[in-house]
Amino acid sequence: RLPDVEAAWARAWPAPAPAPPPDDDDLRQLLDGDAAAPPAPMETDDDDDDLARALAMSREEAPPPPPEDEDIDGDGMAFDPALLQPATRWPGPTGGDSTDDDTPPSPAPARPTRAPKRPKKLEDAAPAPKKRARVSTDGAPLARDPPGATAAAPDSIMATVQGQLSDTLYSKKQILELMPNGQGSHVPAVYAAGGVIYALCFSEDSNPGLPTVVEISCGTQRRKQVTQFQELQRRRGTVPLFVCLKTARGRLELLPSGSGSKGFRFAGMRSVVSVETHSTPKMVGGEARQATVTLSAPTAGETCPL
Repeated sequence: RLPDVEAAWARAWPAPAPAPPPDDDDLRQLLDGDAAAPPAPMETDDDDDDLARALAMSREEAPPPPPEDEDIDGDGMAFDPALLQPATRWPGPTGGDSTDDDTPPSPAPARPTRAPKRPKKLEDAAPAPKKRARVSTDGAPLARDPPGATAAAPDSIMATVQGQLSDTLYSKKQILELMPNGQGSHVPAVYAAGGVIYALCFSEDSNPGLPTVVEISCGTQRRKQVTQFQELQRRRGTVPLFVCLKTARGRLELLPSGSGSKGFRFAGMRSVVSVETHSTPKMVGGEARQATVTLSAPTAGETCPL
């Protein structure tokens, strides 16, 4: 019969003495009894032999350990020893194996910064909206102050010569048709070709003496115009005069098309009465003038050549 394992353990390592009761008398009696009790016998070689045999029997009776791939938890998953291995370090953006735990990981590549946007230039800005011509409620262009008592300010040039003006407004392009083949120079208001004047086209803003007095500006090109006026005076010829006058609102009359261009009215066929040159330029409207040309009244019976 095999020896009792528990008895062998109890003999090898006896149980400790119980704690004394809290009562003082019982504690004193226990201590006195322990002092009077004989000492415990010493362990012998037989006890060591019994302990060795008990340990050998316990090893023989213990069941063998389960295989490593056996599911001992019953959860349907086999044990994998690789799960206990430390995680592999990321090699970094340059590649290769990294085995030095003290080496800090390589920093992530910096994201390229976007260049600041170029500020918009003046030409990149949206174009200004075009001005539209004012129209009436029925869609027709608004009237541009035709000559008459209601359109002209009192004592204005338009009010004084309204009987000499045509009802039709003409553009400079239309007046250019009076030139040979519809082409030629009109610098700035004398339409001439080959030394011959074909039409005059002046505005009240730079010639306040209209329709009988026109001022010629300084300059070489204008000097040629003075010579042409002198030649016209010598031949006693007549030329059509077109004028752009101010309305009662104090602004020059414009074409009804809404283009913003000046509108000129036919003021009769005129001849040259005198041409006065100035050795010292004459200031008119803040501009130096080299000659003053006086025109005649409109020739009776003449109509607009356009």
